[in-house]
Amino acid sequence: MVAIAAAVVLAWRAYRRQNASEKAVTRSTSDFVVEWRCLACGHTISANAGPGPRTCPKCGKPEMYVSLHWTCPTHGSQTVAFQYDKEGNPTQVKMGGGEWKPAIDAEGAWNVRCPACGGAMMPGG
Repeated sequence: MVAIAAAVVLAWRAYRRQNASEKAVTRSTSDFVVEWRCLACGHTISANAGPGPRTCPKCGKPEMYVSLHWTCPTHGSQTVAFQYDKEGNPTQVKMGGGEWKPAIDAEGAWNVRCPACGGAMMPGG
């Protein structure tokens, strides 16, 4: 009798393991609250990330983009504007008054360089 009970329990466990589905937790860019900055007047708001531009509530211009802080070890923190595609992937970056450029360089690295020294920068700051 004990052997039959043990066999039933083991069979049940095996069945549950095979039929249990676990869903991975995934997040998209729009799940994160970030700073949006107007490139025309500098006004900032906090909202979920996504493609820009948005219209600035202060100056009315369609110049608001997600802006993140990146840091140069030598020259400190800089604000970098990001443009995303509809899938939430970064496509372009802009620092200060510079031009928009591809977010990823030819080697596959972030195309965020310090405006003072040209060195690679890291997120944060």
